[in-house]
Amino acid sequence: MRLIFALISAAILFGCETTSSAIPLQKNVWQVSTSGIGAIAVSKVEDDLMRKVAHLTIEQGYDKFILTRPQSAQGSRYGGTTPVYANTNVNVYGNTGYATTTYSGGQPILIAEKTNSVIVVMYNKGEQGSQNALDARLILAQLDTKENR
Repeated sequence: MRLIFALISAAILFGCETTSSAIPLQKNVWQVSTSGIGAIAVSKVEDDLMRKVAHLTIEQGYDKFILTRPQSAQGSRYGGTTPVYANTNVNVYGNTGYATTTYSGGQPILIAEKTNSVIVVMYNKGEQGSQNALDARLILAQLDTKENR
């Protein structure tokens, strides 16, 4: 039973789930959001957001991008409780029995959550405004290098 509880707890606390969405606002302006649920996923939200933005930039036929209006939210949500165990000890003295029961467990399980959202303005090399923009292919290469360490 404890092994099952440990496996379920590990899946809830360290499970890796990230989701991304992209909404077009103009031809070269998009809102991109990435959310992570679970301890591992929360730590990957920033990299997943940058990867999504870089891929989207290339898919839309652009080379560079600038991130504007960043927003971030982090917290936790209730994921259930740990199992409750009861242990009863009975001592009998003559005709009288004395019982002591101790309870353990029942603590809440909190699941970490994080969401990042940005407005992305995309450019081609040489366009006005692209001088300080990030190169999408370079960002992807850096993220691939970081992931393969």
